[in-house]
Amino acid sequence: MDNSKNSGISEEYICDDSIYEPGGLMDRIRSMSDDEFEKYIKEQRKQEQR
Repeated sequence: MDNSKNSGISEEYICDDSIYEPGGLMDRIRSMSDDEFEKYIKEQRKQEQR
C-alpha cells in the first residue's frame, strides 16, 4: 500500500540523507580528483539511461 498518497507527501521529493553521513556519497565525491569525478559522472549517466 502506498502511504505517500494518504500523507500528502510525494515519494519523488523524499531525500535519502545518508549521502551526507560521514563516509557517505558527499565525502566520497569530495575526496575524488577531477578525473575520478568525471568518470563517476559518466558512469552515473550511463546507469540513468538504462
